[in-house]
Amino acid sequence: MKNNVDIKTIFIRLMDRLADFAANADEDVHSYNTELDLFSMFKTNIDEIIRDQGADLELKKFLELQVAFLKFCIKCYPENIDYVNEILQSCCALCEKKPHDIDEESLKNIVKLLTLPLDSLSIQVLNLDQYPKLMNFLPLPKRRIVSLKIAQAISNSQLCLDKLEIAKQIIEFITPLLKDVDNEYVDLNPYELEEEQQAVCRLIHLIYNEHPDNYL
Repeated sequence: MKNNVDIKTIFIRLMDRLADFAANADEDVHSYNTELDLFSMFKTNIDEIIRDQGADLELKKFLELQVAFLKFCIKCYPENIDYVNEILQSCCALCEKKPHDIDEESLKNIVKLLTLPLDSLSIQVLNLDQYPKLMNFLPLPKRRIVSLKIAQAISNSQLCLDKLEIAKQIIEFITPLLKDVDNEYVDLNPYELEEEQQAVCRLIHLIYNEHPDNYL
């Protein structure tokens, strides 16, 4: 694969077209995707692109490719949480290798990677062990954005949060909305602060158990 060939853009366009096709297709197409194992095919080739062009391409370009891959997986395999976790793991590895390349565009892509799964997975993101790891690459203002999206997604699901373990996990994921972080400060306007507080309050109203002592 030659470095002067923009294979990344070709892959992005191909995945976007296949994802759009799958979103409007019938069940036969989804079973066809399973038989072909399109995820493994794209994953293998994307890993090859990263390996061959890692020294030449900027981090934001690789993350842009992973965003397209994630969109493809969410539309073609909407309930496969393991695929999402694999993509986030790859992104964590990329950020660890190129920490000094995490510019504003890279941060925007990381936010996309963390918020895209929320519509289809909602509270299941709590089971993604790579999710908080990738989130830690964000500065506080952008962690607050992701935390707000998590709170809103769980609230919209209207699930009853009846287990202490789940409540603790949610608190961990939305910590940027709940307390200040040393050496990091976010100057919020009144509207933003109100929106965050309302999202947290809606989550609290979802916590219910017939035996409240279980939360003590």
